[in-house]
Amino acid sequence: AADPALEMVSEVSSDLLGFTGVKVSYASSNTSVAYFETSGEKSVLHTKDSGRVTITATATYGGKTASATFELTVLPTVTFESVTVGDAVDAEKGSALTVEGIVGPSLVNKTGFYLIDETGVIAVQCTDEQIAELRVGDRIVIEATREVKTKGGAGYFGQSYLQMVDLLANYFGAHQYSDASFVTDITADEFYALDAEVDYSTTVFVMTATVRIVVEAKYSSVYIDGDQKSITLYCSGAGQYSFLEEFDGQEVTLEIAACNWNDKGYWRGCVLAVRTEAGKVVNMLNFY
Repeated sequence: AADPALEMVSEVSSDLLGFTGVKVSYASSNTSVAYFETSGEKSVLHTKDSGRVTITATATYGGKTASATFELTVLPTVTFESVTVGDAVDAEKGSALTVEGIVGPSLVNKTGFYLIDETGVIAVQCTDEQIAELRVGDRIVIEATREVKTKGGAGYFGQSYLQMVDLLANYFGAHQYSDASFVTDITADEFYALDAEVDYSTTVFVMTATVRIVVEAKYSSVYIDGDQKSITLYCSGAGQYSFLEEFDGQEVTLEIAACNWNDKGYWRGCVLAVRTEAGKVVNMLNFY
């Protein structure tokens, strides 16, 4: 019911079967319903009008070809009355909401992701089955309840999040999530000093700091070092931040959310991405 903007497999190799470089091309029986945008060897599937279409995939190898077909039904796009992520951030605990946003990077040590738009960011908890239907960059509409994870202890706020009830629509699209709401004028030392009684769990900070991975015999963890203080990342072990291994010991620019899922009197961090000259290295932990 939406344009998937899906990059297709263009080449296949198999060490097990002993072949490399099988070229795969695609054709549509009705380009007003589905068509392929081709640039070099890259082929992206798009849909347009509603209807049913036959897609043909053709593999070429060693002068021989083989083809297979499958049917694709494109439905009229369904729209929903929904609120922004910023509205969800401002909603009262227990509110039932229909929210639209972009699927952002993964949560850590929780099943879920960050939902992001130009107005804000909020953590979304969901099931394994629900996140299996999603990828970073999807534009989605979800039914959710606005929650706060806390035991109500003195000296800390807790964790704001949405509990996903249902995925109402996935419009796909490979969108870049917005950083319009991110806070950029902060250091790791200033993050360390954030007031735990104020809700910073719906804020993403951009900072330059040093990644430090510590692996001991019985535990491992990841720290973000400032000039004098260190931010502890929320995780059950450094392996959950394997994408940071290439940056160990380096000063990098990070997108990092404040989080407090387990009732601490201080904020821990969840790294969404590392910004590099080549682009972003995104936290994909919960995505398959």
